[in-house]
Amino acid sequence: MASNDLEIENSIKTMQTVFAGLEDYRVVGSILVASMNGKPHRELHDVDLLIDKRIYQQILDRFEEADFKRVKKHAPGFKWDEFHKPKHLTFGTLLIGTFEKDYFLYKANRGLTLTIKTEYLKPTNYTLFGLKIRGIPPRSAYEGIKAASLNSKRKKDKQIVAKYMGVKITDGLSINQAFNVKLFGIRVPYLYALFSQVYNLIGGIRLRFGKSYDPWM
Repeated sequence: MASNDLEIENSIKTMQTVFAGLEDYRVVGSILVASMNGKPHRELHDVDLLIDKRIYQQILDRFEEADFKRVKKHAPGFKWDEFHKPKHLTFGTLLIGTFEKDYFLYKANRGLTLTIKTEYLKPTNYTLFGLKIRGIPPRSAYEGIKAASLNSKRKKDKQIVAKYMGVKITDGLSINQAFNVKLFGIRVPYLYALFSQVYNLIGGIRLRFGKSYDPWM
């Protein structure tokens, strides 16, 4: 199976510099699955990040010093940054919020806030190419994969994480337990899970028509 080991290794080396001395961030996505597998299991394209806004300027400066180009992206109701450099994966800011004692807080706008329980994002160290990656617990990665089950790439990801966890596959929080959404201060149960299911369905339909899973691609 094709992989892009050089780009992946270069990107992990970049993390050692960009995030040196920092704790309030998490790496999420398929690069954690590759770490659990012990080697890249397929070609990877990006590294998704959760970052505390209080350290974001420092991270921006470090990406710039490492000669990455910042690209501002947007989709309906959502904005994020991407960082590009030849022979590297794309770094994308999945969420920029604040790491509080009990949860990660993300404010989408004046009326919409999302919290993710600390246990779901407990810092977990992984290793790939002998380099450390600060990620999230395996069960949390597994939950994210399940939420995108119609994305054809996730089938292999799910198998790898399930094998890595073994009998501990049920340890940790589910998405419904970890994610809470409030609209104008009122908690709306299961809204994030419902959004994930609808997004997954749309992505699956798009794949059937030969398009990308993500609508903004």
